[in-house]
Amino acid sequence: MNICVYGASSALLKNIYYEKTEELGRAMGKRGHGLVFGGGATGMMGAAARGVAAENGYILGIAPRFFDQPGVLYEKCTEFIFTENMRERKKLLEEKSDATIVAPGGIGTYEEFFEIFTLKSLKRIDRPIVLYNIDGYYDKMKALLEYTAEEKFMDFSVLDLVVFLDEPTAVLTPQEVEELFKILRQLKKNGKTIIFITHKLNETMSLSDRITVIRKGKVVFNCDTCDTNEKELATQMVGRQVESIVTKAEDPHGPVVLELKNVRLHKRAQETVSIQVHAGEIFGIAGVDGNGQQELEEMIVGNRKTEEGNYFHERKRSPEPVCKRA
Repeated sequence: MNICVYGASSALLKNIYYEKTEELGRAMGKRGHGLVFGGGATGMMGAAARGVAAENGYILGIAPRFFDQPGVLYEKCTEFIFTENMRERKKLLEEKSDATIVAPGGIGTYEEFFEIFTLKSLKRIDRPIVLYNIDGYYDKMKALLEYTAEEKFMDFSVLDLVVFLDEPTAVLTPQEVEELFKILRQLKKNGKTIIFITHKLNETMSLSDRITVIRKGKVVFNCDTCDTNEKELATQMVGRQVESIVTKAEDPHGPVVLELKNVRLHKRAQETVSIQVHAGEIFGIAGVDGNGQQELEEMIVGNRKTEEGNYFHERKRSPEPVCKRA
């Protein structure tokens, strides 16, 4: 996957912005994702490019010809495309990538974000959009968008089209989380101090030596990890005792009311989907926004055709298995 990264070009920001964006680039390179960006050598653009380059990843820079000045453009791109103007550049940034990450930036970055955000809300594009919320930079933008929905200038459903990422392990697989923890433990052995902010209790217990719980802006609990447990932490986090006992009926399964067999919703999807949903059960589908949940919903209600496979639900059945398109 090629990922477009938007962000500031300023060289005057706090170091945390550059460090986290370079970390992002490294993570992209390690996973085999390419970078598509505005070609700048400085700021967030340069940081992302340096991170991908450190992992020998693919880098495509796109910039107007008038930016071709000494020190302005990143020189180690795998490929570089020069455009005649900024509009052509923005068009190619979208066309050459499959997803968008918006790192902290100024009005230019805002304009780029709101254009793709609007296009996605109008169903003109279909791609994951992530705001990389370094150091809470986009907290106020999130609050503004929520206020916009509260005042009914847009529907609350539009907020689901974009993801604000500030949880360190939010988009990592369990294997990748453990790999991250190995790195953090090694840093600890090397004498480094790590502050790990999370709401995931299992991660807290697995990684930390000491735990602080903050509730409503105040420190309400502080102890060594070995002296507490997940139940006590949950109580401290919410301010009351939390019971997590769940009872289930012995046989909740009724007849099959929805079935997908080897369904592929998009020609770029790497695997097919097969599921069965029974009457009397709650069937959950989890994943980071932009990984096919909306497309699956649209297919089930009849608003999207499949590339491959067939499906059945109690009111509708695909007449014949759909053949993969050439």
